[in-house]
Amino acid sequence: VSQQHIPVHPGVFVKILNYDRKTKSYKAPFQGTSYDLYLPSGRTPGKWTTIRNQPYPCRCGWHVWSSMFQAASNTWPGTVVFLAEGRGGYVEKGGKIAFQSIRLLRRVYVPRKNVSDVGRELLILEAVGNYKRP
Repeated sequence: VSQQHIPVHPGVFVKILNYDRKTKSYKAPFQGTSYDLYLPSGRTPGKWTTIRNQPYPCRCGWHVWSSMFQAASNTWPGTVVFLAEGRGGYVEKGGKIAFQSIRLLRRVYVPRKNVSDVGRELLILEAVGNYKRP
């Protein structure tokens, strides 16, 4: 199956990345994978990530949050929130999903100071609810 014919999941999810001011790079918080090649530009989604076979949360694949509360509670200074979509095989476990491939759709502004986890969750839920695919 070519990459163009891999089915896209209908949901919109949340991807949290760290922004490294020193290197001006967006990276996965724990694995350190660079997302610089996959960033969206304005309202134009980024490129699809490369395919990773046999995805499983915290082991293999491209990870996103399906639980908005867990996404909100996993933001801290230096993190950046994106809306994302996934395609291909996936496994969900504990509010986290590992997909074979993901695409960042757009950045979401979520303040980390003076806002509770619930407040951040509501901002993320609003962004997901208002997102219209191009």
